[in-house]
Amino acid sequence: MTHEASDDITVYEFVDDTTRRLAHLAGIAQDLAAVIVNCRSFKVHLDDAEMNEDIKRSLWLAALVHYGRAFDTAAGLGIGPEELMAELNGDPMGAHNQYLKLLGHLSAPAEDPFERVRVGLTMNIVDGEAESVTGTGVFFMETKAANHELVEQLEMLSGAIHEQVLELGKQAESDVLQAAGKVPLAELAALPQFNPMAGHHH
Repeated sequence: MTHEASDDITVYEFVDDTTRRLAHLAGIAQDLAAVIVNCRSFKVHLDDAEMNEDIKRSLWLAALVHYGRAFDTAAGLGIGPEELMAELNGDPMGAHNQYLKLLGHLSAPAEDPFERVRVGLTMNIVDGEAESVTGTGVFFMETKAANHELVEQLEMLSGAIHEQVLELGKQAESDVLQAAGKVPLAELAALPQFNPMAGHHH
């Protein structure tokens, strides 16, 4: 679905429903690929005691965010998770719902602030009697990001769905060429041009 850009290529900006669909599918594929990369990076550092837990949590959250965005984009195309997982074994929908629930839990603000942070008082106790309040104690109750099985499962699920999306992308590319074939060449040649290597185009 993607092509390597070179310095001497010029692309004609053909915009219609077929190219919009292809762009969305390419975005979904890119998000799922990012899930896989983040999961693999997470697994490398999972048992590394020297690696900061915040970094591990960041990799895990990034994987879940890309996963969620892929399905948000798919929903905009009218593609539900059931369609993308129809040929997968096991209980992919159960796993899918679990990951979206985890994403919601990790990214949404806590309804109960004490769910994440415990706040208390420190006191000066002399002979079993409280003499004075000496300060406050604030303690973060974050748990470890995830275990190996959870990450491995997300990587495998995303990889399988990625393959399905690539197949949809191939059909979308055919649809683009078919739509372009109905437009006179002179009209196509007059379309705005861009170099994929310049600016923000990739």
